[in-house]
Amino acid sequence: MSTDGFRDQVSSAPGAQFPPEKGRYLLFVSHCCPWAHGATIARELKGLEEYVELYEIAPVMGPEGWYVDKKDYPDATYLLDLYKRQVPDYSRRATVPTLFDKKTQRFVNNESHDIIRMFNAEFDGDRSVDLLPDELAETIARESEWIIDGISKIPLGILTGTDKEEVQRKKLLLVQNLQKLDALLADRKYIMGDKLTELDVRAYPANVRYDIIQTVFPQQEAEVLRPIREAYPNIHRWIRDLYWNHKAFRNTTKLDEVVENLRSKPFTPADWSPPQPLIESL
Repeated sequence: MSTDGFRDQVSSAPGAQFPPEKGRYLLFVSHCCPWAHGATIARELKGLEEYVELYEIAPVMGPEGWYVDKKDYPDATYLLDLYKRQVPDYSRRATVPTLFDKKTQRFVNNESHDIIRMFNAEFDGDRSVDLLPDELAETIARESEWIIDGISKIPLGILTGTDKEEVQRKKLLLVQNLQKLDALLADRKYIMGDKLTELDVRAYPANVRYDIIQTVFPQQEAEVLRPIREAYPNIHRWIRDLYWNHKAFRNTTKLDEVVENLRSKPFTPADWSPPQPLIESL
């Protein structure tokens, strides 16, 4: 815990401060957020519904970030208000996902990747699902550098960027990495081959949103940053396979909330119209 974020760990080790007990944890999420989406996918893949309850936040943010419901928190308006109860001088944004311990009334962690790994390894969930096999851990770490940092994090930077040279650099990097991922998936079911891993869980949320976000790009950007369903057939197949053949991906994909969030953003044109129907546009 610090003014920068919460990075404690749920652990199955004896004497752990935050043990993986049923009914103990609450996960703050907004379904529009790709980082929260990865955590909800992992939670359902591992079958942790009895361990981790969801607190679902509306997709439209306010001046201080994510709202919480007054019915649940009469003395708070924002998730940030709850953060500041624990850390009064908290200096950053409140983010989702955030894992909360109901027993101690403490926030545990607000880093999506940490939460996914805790769900995978520390809770007594579905043991047939292992999102980080030992033999793939090193390769997953290496590949995530360009798949997560080079694809998932870039579209928002293009939409909000003010430095033309930096925006151009991000555009070229995004296209390069989408092409690389499409080539990688040419003869693979999943990113790591025939095994579903945390890379699929972490990469899917940004990619399933991409064709919706792409329609928000200014025309000159959209001509370069083409829709996945048109330009990247192997990524498109991978997205559709995860959505239609894995209920953890399908049940947690709320594209209507992505649209609602985008409509509220200042960079979205007033006359913007998302692709319809949303699911069939994947």
